[in-house]
Amino acid sequence: IYMLVMWNIRKSMVLSKIFSRRKYVDNDDIDLFLHIIDKSRRMFEASYPESEFHMILWDEKKNKYYRKVLGALERHLITTHLISDILPDFDQENTKYTISRRDRHPNPLTHELISEYVTHRIVGK
Repeated sequence: IYMLVMWNIRKSMVLSKIFSRRKYVDNDDIDLFLHIIDKSRRMFEASYPESEFHMILWDEKKNKYYRKVLGALERHLITTHLISDILPDFDQENTKYTISRRDRHPNPLTHELISEYVTHRIVGK
């Protein structure tokens, strides 16, 4: 019941403005995200010098920040794989890859498809 109530509260524009700490994502947020990814890459490469760092980006093209983030990852030369290239028909049917409409975390099918992609397309190379 709590989750259902919270879900409905989040749909309310007025209540979301009152309860949200941030009303938008700005360039500082994107810069912080990239700094975290870049630092992770450097730490990974220092610990595993014979390995390659790859990132899987959950690319929801409807999200207005998607292009900014993808462009910044490319500028930082971070090897990025788009979830839309991993999950068939993700752009049309992305709810089949989530736990539910209310919980958008990946479900077991999604984990299986991602692991197959990593095994065959990244590690298998």
